[in-house]
Amino acid sequence: MFHQFLTHQGYYVIEVDYRHSTGYGRKFREDVTNWMGKYETEDIEDGLAFLADNYDKADTSRVGIYGGSYGGFMALYAVGVSPEHFDAAAGLTLRDQLGKLLLRQSLVHPAPAWRPRRISGAL
Repeated sequence: MFHQFLTHQGYYVIEVDYRHSTGYGRKFREDVTNWMGKYETEDIEDGLAFLADNYDKADTSRVGIYGGSYGGFMALYAVGVSPEHFDAAAGLTLRDQLGKLLLRQSLVHPAPAWRPRRISGAL
């Protein structure tokens, strides 16, 4: 319903069904495992490119992104890693706000580079 309100106000709304969504098979969902946000951001950027290529009146130089739960994480992640595409972002739940705090902390005090490693032995 909110999207209908936005379109009636003259905004273009794209609701991206990005990778990691369910309903497309296990491979589709698990191909992005351990890459949280990277490929989903690419899917959102592709949606913006589609909008720019197919709708002449769409102004893709001013883009906002929002969501709740994982969508809120994606909104905050996307504006952080791809600021050239997004001008505003909002996470709509408390979980998103905590994520924003952790993201801000990691930008101020970046963690050392890490690589996955196998832990052997019983826990």
